[in-house]
Parts: sequence; C-alpha cells; structure tokens
Amino acid sequence: MTFPVVGSNIPSFYPISNSLRVNPSDNPTLIRNIGSGGNQNEWTLSFWIKIGATTTSANVNTILTADTGATTAIQYEGNTFRFAWSGANLQPNALIRDQSAWYHYVISADVTNATASNRIKIYINGIDQDDNGYSIDNRSGLSSNNLKIFGNFQHTFFTNPAAGTRDYDGYIAEFHAVEGQTLEPTDFGEFDEDSGIWKPKQYAGTYGTNGFYLKFNNAGNMGEDSSGNDNTWTPTNLSGTTDVTTDTPTNNFCTLNAIVEGQSNVTYSEGNLKAGESAGDLPSAKGTIAVSSGKWYWEGLLLGGNGAIAIGTDDMDASSYPHNSSTSGDGWTYHYDGSGRTSTGSDITIGSTYTTNDIIGVALDMDNGTCK
Repeated sequence: MTFPVVGSNIPSFYPISNSLRVNPSDNPTLIRNIGSGGNQNEWTLSFWIKIGATTTSANVNTILTADTGATTAIQYEGNTFRFAWSGANLQPNALIRDQSAWYHYVISADVTNATASNRIKIYINGIDQDDNGYSIDNRSGLSSNNLKIFGNFQHTFFTNPAAGTRDYDGYIAEFHAVEGQTLEPTDFGEFDEDSGIWKPKQYAGTYGTNGFYLKFNNAGNMGEDSSGNDNTWTPTNLSGTTDVTTDTPTNNFCTLNAIVEGQSNVTYSEGNLKAGESAGDLPSAKGTIAVSSGKWYWEGLLLGGNGAIAIGTDDMDASSYPHNSSTSGDGWTYHYDGSGRTSTGSDITIGSTYTTNDIIGVALDMDNGTCK
C-alpha cells in the first residue's frame, strides 16, 4: 500500500510560510473554550503534520481533543493514526512513520448520513482511506451529537486533559476547522502535475461561526485565528522565538533521523533537531534527507559531551550503523580537537578546536567532492 508523501521541496503556487514545532517535554497547549455549542454533526478539519521521534513507539500522541474528558480526540499511537469518540475509533490501516515527510490530513463529518461509511471520512495526502481500509471502524454506531468537535466544550491541542499526558511530538501547519460543511481534500490540496506529489493549495471557502484557521505565523500570538472570526486560542509553554518555524510542507527541512537502524541509545527532542545520549553511549545521528549532487550547507550546535565529538557527513548506504566515517573513509568529519578525516580516509588537521555552545558550519559540494 502506497500513497504520495511530501518528502522534499516541491514547486507550489501556494507556499506555506510557518509551522509550529511541538516538543512534548515542554507540556505545550493551545486551548479554546467554545461558549455556545455549534454544529457537531457536520464539519471538516484539514491540517499538515510532520511527526517526531516518540511516534515510533507505543506512545499516544494527541493532536486535538474536544472536551476535557478527551472522549473526542485526534491521536497517533505508535505508527497508527486514529480519530476517537466515546470509546469508539476510526483507525486507518495506513502506517505513518516517515519522519522526513509532511502528511496532510482531512477529517470530514456528516454524522446523520444514512450511509455509515460517509459519516466520517479520513483522507491522507488526498487519498480516501476507505480505499486502503480500516483496522478499527465504528462508524455504524455513530449518531447525532456523538462528536464533541464544535460543541460547547474546551478544545485542547497537543495533550490529553483527562490523562495530563500523551503529548504530541512533531510539527503542525495550516490548520483549517470548518463548521457546517463536509468538504473534500481537493478544497485544501492537489496533486502536482509534474511530480504527482500531493501539495497544499489555498482554501477559498468560509468557516462558519465557530470555525478557525491557524497559520502559526505570529510569534507574538501563536493561537491567532486567521479565518476572520477572531476565534483565537490561548498558548501555554510555547515560545514564539523557538517554536514558530519555517519548516513547512512547501519548505521541508532536514532534521535528525530517529528511525535509522541501530540508534537505540539516542534520544531525540525539539522536533528531532536535538540528539542526546542515553545508557552512557555517544549519540550518533544522521539526517533525514540524503544528497548525491549539488551544494549544501548546515549547522550544528554542540550542547555538551564527553569529548569524543565529530560532525560531518556519512554514507547512507553503510552496511552497519552507527557507522564511523572517521575511520571508514565514507565521509568527511571534523573532530572537537581540530583533527579531521576526508572521504578518501586521509587524516587532516583543521586547526581550530571546538567545545560546548560552539556552532559548527558544514559546506558540502557533492559536484566537486569537497567539504569544508
């Protein structure tokens, strides 16, 4: 089973400028209380996410709940996405585990529809998950006002208020919530004519009284509603300086790769931008985007270590991992003591040492075979 995934930068006539990075250890939330109950039976949610490290385990990651009892929730558990309500679930068969990619979700509700399969629809990157099937499908028991979305309840992003945990780990962008309409994914995205990759497009419709549109582009007001309704959310434990990012579905950044084989002693956080050691071992992490040509630049900030630190490049096709490019000759490395090694396996002296809080820049020219 396959479906298109945005895994690199693609041309788009509708660029998305910002996303919100959600680090679960910060206990972040966006909260809004809907004062007067809206239309719980007919609505559409559209959003983009890039998952973080904890979604690879059995941890529950909560994107949104619609009451403090969390009886209606949008969640991940391990590699599986689900929409839950009152002890029931709609859980697609599709496994979502590519941490380098942005995924687009549309969840649409028409609760009173006579056909059970039309009462809730889930689309991933433009594809109706009825085509791929569901491991759990409780739509036949769904009836009027079973769902709490747009009801007179507290709505909470990124945590389960009932459990006080199950925080989301990853990035989120372009969240549309439309009350009173059952819409299609093509209202929010389209397949690129050249690449066939699903990409965002500008939504041109209305939102309804309680609807909202979160662009996450205002560092001073991360819960700002851009729908025109002024249905703004209250942020807690979110920093406009660090958590509002330019890593988006149309400008996808390389992060650290938490699912490369052999990294059981590495811990990841801050949207997979930070790697740390556990069990007394050295962290050894690769990036999510491999390159074979062109000119590239990236930076790393050293937060600390026991002295055996290196930064550089490595071969993604290495037969074992962690792969020590400092001895194998499969990459370039720059060591904390000023030494280095080239891709041919030659030792070199770079000259400058580095230590905690230093930023190391790497300039890679794959066309000419050089790295500085």
